[in-house]
Order: sequence, then C-alpha cells, then structure tokens
Amino acid sequence: MSIRPVAAVAVAGTLPPAANEQSPATGGTRTRKREPQSQNNLFPYGEGRVTGQSLPRTANPGGQPGSAASMEAQRRLIHQLAREVRHLETAGRRQAGRVVSSGCPAMDRLLASHGYEPGSVVEYLRSGRACGATYFALAAAASAQAARDGYLVIVDRWRRLYPPQLLAHKIDLQRTIWVYPDSDRDAVWALDQALRTAAVSAVVAEVDGLDSRAARRLQLAAETGGGLGLLVRPAEVRRHPSWSEVQWLIRPDPTARGAVGMHRGRRLRAHLLRNRGGRSGAVATLQIDGLSGQIVASDQSATDRGNGNEQTGAVHLAAELARPKDIGRDAAAG
Repeated sequence: MSIRPVAAVAVAGTLPPAANEQSPATGGTRTRKREPQSQNNLFPYGEGRVTGQSLPRTANPGGQPGSAASMEAQRRLIHQLAREVRHLETAGRRQAGRVVSSGCPAMDRLLASHGYEPGSVVEYLRSGRACGATYFALAAAASAQAARDGYLVIVDRWRRLYPPQLLAHKIDLQRTIWVYPDSDRDAVWALDQALRTAAVSAVVAEVDGLDSRAARRLQLAAETGGGLGLLVRPAEVRRHPSWSEVQWLIRPDPTARGAVGMHRGRRLRAHLLRNRGGRSGAVATLQIDGLSGQIVASDQSATDRGNGNEQTGAVHLAAELARPKDIGRDAAAG
C-alpha cells in the first residue's frame, strides 16, 4: 500500500495566488496584491463545503462562557455526540445478531443495551480467589451459546475448568472446544483465532500478559467474528483503561456472612465499572441459587447507580493470572 503525501496533491482552484510573478513582456517582476484569506481555517484559500449533517451550535443565552445555561448546553451536545459515535460503532454489531443476555436479568437491566452486544469483550474482575467471577463468565457463555447455537471455546492454560462445572449452566459439551495453551503468547493467539470465527458464540479465558496491542487485537477479533470475549481478570486492572465494552467487579457480599443458607446460595455483589454507551457505577446484590444454579437478584438487593461517569479514549490493558492450588475446589467456586 502506498501513501501519497497530502501536500503533493494539487486541486484546481485551491492554490494560493503568487506574491511575485515573472512578467512575460519585460522579464522583470511585478508585485501582485495577495487576496484576503477566508476566515474558514479549514479552507484558507477558498470556501469549502462539507456534506452531511452539521453539528449543532450551542446557545449561550447569558453571553457568559461559564454560565450555567452554556455549560448545560455543552453537556447536552457532548452526550448527543457520544450517542452518535456509539450508534456508528455498533451499527455492524446490531446487524450481526441480537443482544445476548449476561445470564442474569438483574445485570442486564444495568447495561446500556440490556445485554451484551454481539462482538463485545466483557471483563469480569475477581476481588479474590473463589469470588464467583468465573461463574458469571460461564453464565454469559451459556446464554451466548443458546442464543446463536454456536460453539463455546474455553482457553484454559492452567486447566482450572472441567466439564461437570459447565453442566451446571446447561452448556452443550458437544459444542464446546477446549484449548490448553503452553504460554501466554499461545493463549492470545488461540483467543484471537477463536474470536474471529463466526461459528463461535463465546470464548472464555483467564489471560496473562496482555499488552495494549494484544488487547486491541482481541477487541477487533471479537468485532470480526461477532461472538463474545469473556475474560476473567484480577481486580488490579481496574486502575488501567480498558478496551472492553463492559467491565464488572465481582466480590462477595460482606453483609451476607453467616446469613445465607445452603438452599439460598452465595450472595455476591456485581459492581458495574465500565458500561460503554451507558451509565457506570451501578451495584447489584445477587445470589447464586443453591438448587438451580441460576444467578438471581438477592432478596435484599438494592441496585444503586453511581455518578454516571463514562470511560472514554484510552485503550490499554494489563492482565495477571494466579496459578491455582486446588483445581477442583477453586474451579467449582469460580
């Protein structure tokens, strides 16, 4: 692919008039008055025209740059532009398929699309070992497999997962592919190849050593294939910007110690740290039903919304993977 410099392309009618010209009759030079430039900085030597819908202008009724009315108008404009960008970014995904449930209706209600958009990367940050993050990822994987009738790929470098655990989520083992990479590099390669495959509904993995290029690579791969990338990661990465569409922090409910019986199941809290296109900061108190294995809203659940801050712009990822000590116990706990 060749790239032509912009300065080398001449467009008729846009070149500036010369300040000094050679006179053909006398051979001398004559000074020519330079024409005033347009006030349009985008087209300094002539008026330009931009097709399409123009951006709305914000009104300033009070004439004061820092007035409340002016700031409110700017805020509305920023939110409008954010919605327009979001619409353009997700247009292809909406055509690729319908929104996939997270596996829990209470969590779906907190998301901008009331579920996961096809071709999205979702992160489940674990606050500690056996906190339930893997359980949430598998619940979403089961929803994706059922919605698209595709394959589930599990990239399990440390061999922490096993088939009976998937049966609790009603995952079709006949349409589940297990990958056991020997290194972080092989794990990223397997994730990339699986996410790019249209027949794959979801990919579940605990990843290690993701740099910004690898993270961007996985995000683009998910958009290409249309499946979900469900990554379980340590809570420390919450301090880093992320490529993910949605980011949850899963932790045990501190108020549920000794108060939850065997049939009621474990009570957990899901903090919505990142919700692209929507509001972040919500917290849902959930519990894993001890009989059905479903994730449901707790009896004492109170969904609270935060200040609605949205994360934008930065695109770096860091990852860390803890080596298991007890495969059976930790895998069952998530």
